[in-house]
Amino acid sequence: MNMFCEAEVRMSIGVLIKAQGQPVGAIGVSGAPLSAEDEVCAKLGIAKVQGKLDAPR
Repeated sequence: MNMFCEAEVRMSIGVLIKAQGQPVGAIGVSGAPLSAEDEVCAKLGIAKVQGKLDAPR
């Protein structure tokens, strides 16, 4: 029996999240036509909350 599977796999690295200059996590986004667009989305999301991440605790 000859079986095969055709699939497209897109992979990209995550984008580092920092709080007060220290790494605290990462975010990954998938679904845009290009992986570079996924990275832009992740960076824009981080930028939205960066002020809260850097606020004194």
